[in-house]
Amino acid sequence: MLNTNYRTYSHASSPPTVYKYGRIRSMAITIEEIEKLASLSRIELTEAEKGEMQGEFDAILGYVASVNKVAEGHSSDAQSSTSTLNILREDDTAHESGIHTETLLSSAPKREGQYVKVKKILGS
Repeated sequence: MLNTNYRTYSHASSPPTVYKYGRIRSMAITIEEIEKLASLSRIELTEAEKGEMQGEFDAILGYVASVNKVAEGHSSDAQSSTSTLNILREDDTAHESGIHTETLLSSAPKREGQYVKVKKILGS
């Protein structure tokens, strides 16, 4: 169970703290983390781009934190309603093999025996 006892902050103060797997993690992403992501992605970023990316990641992570906060409040309702709902039918009647084969083949523009003949589109 995720701990939901955390303060919310305005945009002017520190970003919110997110509890993931029982650990506290600040939502602010560091320049070092941006550099590591850039290295893993094999892209080069200027210092200005790193700062811009830092702001964009902070905004994204802040949004995800707010979505998680809302989702945590409704998780028990969602689980109880979906766990009892089954919209699929039982697969108890097997279809007779080949029952629709002739219908399919007769609607195809070209056929060769029991196969639909199609134009070759890939190189050899």
